[in-house]
Amino acid sequence: MRNYLELIFNGEIIKLTTPEVIGNVIDDWDKHYNKNTRHEPTGLWLAKEQGSWVACYDDTGDAWTENFKHIEMALLYLHSDYDTDELHDMDMALN
Repeated sequence: MRNYLELIFNGEIIKLTTPEVIGNVIDDWDKHYNKNTRHEPTGLWLAKEQGSWVACYDDTGDAWTENFKHIEMALLYLHSDYDTDELHDMDMALN
């Protein structure tokens, strides 16, 4: 059973899911990191959590994760080469 909905954003598949599922991706990465083994990449993840968006970039097997207030910034994080600090600045400016 899949626990996500696939969205297409600029040709990329993003998995819309729950914060718990993203937590599982991070836990799996952490488990492999601690054992010095490779975590298999699982893709791009997005979840809504208490007024913010959690974006997890796991296309490379590194499970980079950031929180944003606006979905637009979370999608840009998952899809672009923007600097993370710049995205957070833009996110705050949207208030």
